[in-house]
Amino acid sequence: MESDKSVYAMVAVFALVFFIIMGMIVVYIFKIVLSNERENIKNSRANNLFVALGRAVEKTSFGQTSKFIAERFVRVEVTSSEAELPVNGEVRELTNLITDKVPVCGDDFKDKTEECDDGNNITEVCGYGESCRFCDFSCHIVNVQGHYCGDGVLNGNEQCDDGNLISGDSCSAFCRNESSRPADYCKDSDLTNGYLDGKNIFVKGNVSVISQGVYGIYYDTCLSGASVLEYYCLNISVKRESIDCPSEYECFDGKCTEKIVQAPPITFVSSSIPDGAIDARVPYQQGNPSSTYGWNSIAFTFSGNAQGLSLSNFSLSGVGSAVPPKISSMAQGANQNEVVITFDKQISPGNRAVIGYIPENKKICLGYLPGDVNGDGAFASVDLLDFIDALSGTKSFPIYSIDIDRSGVLAPADQLTFIDLMNGIYGDWSGKSLPPCACLSDGQCSSGYACQSGVCVQVSGSPYYNTWDEFRVWLFGH
Repeated sequence: MESDKSVYAMVAVFALVFFIIMGMIVVYIFKIVLSNERENIKNSRANNLFVALGRAVEKTSFGQTSKFIAERFVRVEVTSSEAELPVNGEVRELTNLITDKVPVCGDDFKDKTEECDDGNNITEVCGYGESCRFCDFSCHIVNVQGHYCGDGVLNGNEQCDDGNLISGDSCSAFCRNESSRPADYCKDSDLTNGYLDGKNIFVKGNVSVISQGVYGIYYDTCLSGASVLEYYCLNISVKRESIDCPSEYECFDGKCTEKIVQAPPITFVSSSIPDGAIDARVPYQQGNPSSTYGWNSIAFTFSGNAQGLSLSNFSLSGVGSAVPPKISSMAQGANQNEVVITFDKQISPGNRAVIGYIPENKKICLGYLPGDVNGDGAFASVDLLDFIDALSGTKSFPIYSIDIDRSGVLAPADQLTFIDLMNGIYGDWSGKSLPPCACLSDGQCSSGYACQSGVCVQVSGSPYYNTWDEFRVWLFGH
């Protein structure tokens, strides 16, 4: 009996040792799997064999018993990098290799079926006016738009939200309440077939607009002889764009028209403002120097149809210290024989501008000197005497020489304004003079003037007042 007991004991010991050894083999197989996976040996046949062997052994009663014993007697150290390794294309925790636990969304571990996993099953909320990128409740990456002005929902600091970004409908484009006023609009006369964008450079159009209750109208105009400043509507706003005319066209009266290669056989007849004219009126509204006055256009009349002329037939230069104006456009005047030349700015006080018709070398010199009633190019005391003579009907002068206050008529009030000019209310003009007009021949000078050394000088009469004039100055004062 004693020998039988010893035999049984030895068998038990061998069985225990056998199970321990088999458990260590199972653990060794798992460690090989982990090591191979860490070295990216995914498609290795040996790896698949070990995995298959390990899973087959694990599912037997022997494997379960060995696993139990191995877990009791063998300590397996696993690093954090080994806690999640791909096995047969799946990402599992080490415990999953043993328990075959199925990963779920929200466990803070990204499975191959998940785009993301932030450890929860909710979709975060995006802030007002923001565009966000979140991991949603199903572990998918989503782009989320927060509430914004124009989405029809009152949010944030919005006073209103009518679902659009259009002002003028009581709720502005910034979701602020608006007072009652006409709705904004923009209307383009160029919206014809083929020009749905309103940019018809071959027709002089206009754009009428109401913006924030203010009405305005804008006309197409010529920037130069080769380009049009075209106005058009974009939604309910007025826009403008410089557009070049085709090579065989030029800009005339706000539109591109065909060029005429040869100038028509016409000659210069007259101008709306005569050569040598001097504007003697006030330079601005009293108390408002920013509201300046001055000639900014002139009409030329010719012996025949002048509509074939172009801007290249005319020139504009200055005489004086100020930067001279430039020709900005040309348009038909009262009839086909007349053209109106427009400057880009007014002739400045104390300066002259010379407008020339190049084919005939004809030049018209215009000046601006407040108080120069007699047009002699200087503002002196004699101008007051001439103004008094004009007021009494003794002498006659053009309206631009005697309508000092720019009321449109000669009246006693002009005398008071003239005194203000002399006293410096409108600037220091008393005693000032204009530079003479340049010339090439006597024909370019006004009547009573001759061209001497390139300058028009008076040859008949005298720019100086006589003894009787001096007596009147002494009698009436300055």
